[in-house]
Amino acid sequence: VSYEELKAKVNVMLENVTDQAKKQKIQEYGSACHKIYDEQQKSNLHGHSLEDYFQTHLSWLTDKQKNELRKMKE
Repeated sequence: VSYEELKAKVNVMLENVTDQAKKQKIQEYGSACHKIYDEQQKSNLHGHSLEDYFQTHLSWLTDKQKNELRKMKE
């Protein structure tokens, strides 16, 4: 599911909220939640690849273990 599809789905769900107290919370916190999610998505986009992690944080893995992780990622 793409970010835009997810965002549209959430907006439809939020429009169906009937409880006024919940609607007020959506108004108060919704924009902050969107900003947090947007920042998280951005950090995931320019993150390191699995191969990068094999060179640094996962250098202790054997080649067989690295290959298993590669298969799992596919």
